[in-house]
Amino acid sequence: MESDRRALQEGNRDKVWTSDVSFYPNKKSELLDEEFTQFEFIGKSKNPAITIYGVGGQKEKKIYEMNFKDRDLMQTVYLSLKELFDSRRKVKTLNDILSKTIVPVLQPNIWEKTQNILKEVKKRVKEEGEDNVGGKNFELDIVKIDNRIQEIDNEIDAHVFDLYGLDREEIVTVLDSLETRESITEGILEKFSDLQ
Repeated sequence: MESDRRALQEGNRDKVWTSDVSFYPNKKSELLDEEFTQFEFIGKSKNPAITIYGVGGQKEKKIYEMNFKDRDLMQTVYLSLKELFDSRRKVKTLNDILSKTIVPVLQPNIWEKTQNILKEVKKRVKEEGEDNVGGKNFELDIVKIDNRIQEIDNEIDAHVFDLYGLDREEIVTVLDSLETRESITEGILEKFSDLQ
């Protein structure tokens, strides 16, 4: 983010990864130091973006959004965020996320060359995968994979509630008792409605 901010100040729009962000971390914002019990981040592949939510109990609060110029650059940052949260490093604030996320880059010209890391990985996986899955196409976009996994989880939960004969109000009661996050509850209820 800092290098994007500097590039924009210098008038080098072609040397940035993001096309828009909620704010640059050098600005004072209450959101930078607000503490949360956990975080969730969601990627969008069509219009490459990552949204970060702070989670407290069942409540989610959108605290940061990054729109990217390139899908591969977005996926590089997405994988870096995934690595941070999978590492179990102590993260309580957005400032922690922004300072502890390590994004691999290739110097010089990081805005051009870094995306080649992911392109090369995809190329090699595709070559290897064709041998291992009988030439069938498979998804190489981690954001799409993660979003599909969540969608399948929601479908399964909706089917279970349907099998038990629960109505919408009873489902909300069960999910509230399990302290299910709002976005997950909404996703399950949407899939449940599709079954009716």
